[in-house]
Amino acid sequence: MIRVRRSAPAAWHADDGIATPVEMMYLLVFCIAAVLFLGFVGRLHAAGVQVTNTAQSAARAASQAPDPAAAMLAAEQVVLASTLAAR
Repeated sequence: MIRVRRSAPAAWHADDGIATPVEMMYLLVFCIAAVLFLGFVGRLHAAGVQVTNTAQSAARAASQAPDPAAAMLAAEQVVLASTLAAR
């Protein structure tokens, strides 16, 4: 009869509740991705607000012009004077 020695059970409970470096890297990657996504959404919203404000200003300038040609010129001048043209 062959005797089999049984080793002591592995102590898996030794690291219970401790975040391993791999888990921390996943968390770090998720946090960086979340911050980048929120930054992108914020810039997208700011660009939309800027386009809306420029369009309203151009429409206001065009509505105060005496004829259609002057209205077109006034609207184009407002758009070119805004910071929207630099983007």
